[in-house]
Amino acid sequence: GGLDVSSSPSEFDALNHNTNIDAYVLGENYTPHGHQLKAHLDRSRFLILLTGRRGGKTVWASREVPKRIYDPDGGDLARSLASGKKYEPGARRGSSAWWGRVPRLHYWVVAEVNDLLDEAKRQLRLAIPLDLIEHEDGYTNAWWLKPDILIAFRTAKAPKRLVGPGLEGLWIEEAAR
Repeated sequence: GGLDVSSSPSEFDALNHNTNIDAYVLGENYTPHGHQLKAHLDRSRFLILLTGRRGGKTVWASREVPKRIYDPDGGDLARSLASGKKYEPGARRGSSAWWGRVPRLHYWVVAEVNDLLDEAKRQLRLAIPLDLIEHEDGYTNAWWLKPDILIAFRTAKAPKRLVGPGLEGLWIEEAAR
């Protein structure tokens, strides 16, 4: 059982016909309120949610990030596989370099300090099916999702250090702080 995400476009297409990713990610544990639902339906590349305390921004983002990754109708993984570009990880599976490989898709969750990332991680654990989490690396503060997707949790304490590779997505937690 569970959701099996393959790196093969044909197998991914088969998955799309058997899994409604919206229902899977949004799931039984989450019923978005009106503003969250409106934001989930918005297909803009960039979204800024401005609400007061307890407005549901973190919960919304924790459901939206996996949806934007795995959505069979235009999600980042579907687009990556459809492009036909061969994925080269730069490391052999099982080697000591494997967890430092080049990701197929790369995302950051950024907050001012590590403590603010804790709730984002808790909510992501509720939203992402456990069988899609390949590895949680406490040392590098990153998660590897299947297939070869990296979500790195970064602090903005030293903003000049927030440089790196191109990203498919960025979630800024508590940006107004």
